[in-house]
Amino acid sequence: MPGRGTTPLYGNAWSTYRRGVRHNKALRRNFAQPRNSRGVSYLLGGSTKYTINETFYSLKGEGIHTGKPMFFIRFAGCNLVCDFCDTLHQTGTTMTLEELLGLVRNSPANHVVLTGGEPTLYDYDKLCEGIIESGKALHIETNGTNPLTFPFDWIACSPKSPIPTLSPSVIQTANELKFLVGMDGWQQYIDDVLHEFDPQGLLYVMPLSVGGHEGIRGPEDIVQDNVQLAIQYCLEHPEFA
Repeated sequence: MPGRGTTPLYGNAWSTYRRGVRHNKALRRNFAQPRNSRGVSYLLGGSTKYTINETFYSLKGEGIHTGKPMFFIRFAGCNLVCDFCDTLHQTGTTMTLEELLGLVRNSPANHVVLTGGEPTLYDYDKLCEGIIESGKALHIETNGTNPLTFPFDWIACSPKSPIPTLSPSVIQTANELKFLVGMDGWQQYIDDVLHEFDPQGLLYVMPLSVGGHEGIRGPEDIVQDNVQLAIQYCLEHPEFA
């Protein structure tokens, strides 16, 4: 749903965090917390390997490209801990560069999406080069905490961690920013991100649902209060896409 929104993890603790209370454990549960984890991308026998959670061919379900057939490569692991995460991304299978590119070439999709988890934890340049050489448009979905090292055709960013952890270059140049609606302080978080970075891309809000950890959503997972909050926010902020 188009509109402005902020990450649900920034409840009322956001203003306190900005005043410098950064190590209070009770507060930290209210944020998408950075953690010192890295993805696994390494050279073995001259072949780059990645830890891949899953690959699949489906329709894009969010943002301006909603409804387009795309091939998704979901990298395992993330550098944030979000209690609302709807993706079981922690585990994966080791795959080589050649295996992934083979799947890309065999897919009928004209668009390929790197997603996660957090794909920027990996050394993905060779994979990106291979995807471009195959004639596919290349997208990335990121949380915006790490600078990008490749000129993607489309950058979708969903910021959800404290502003000091965000990469200005990603927030400012992303083609679309997607904010989550449904936790205390989400509107203030949106305002802070927009004020700090002055992003130039399309702006969207996405109402938080429940039941995401089970991997399959149904009508019973929709939180109508969050939907109404998102609708009202869009009505009040028509500059959002």
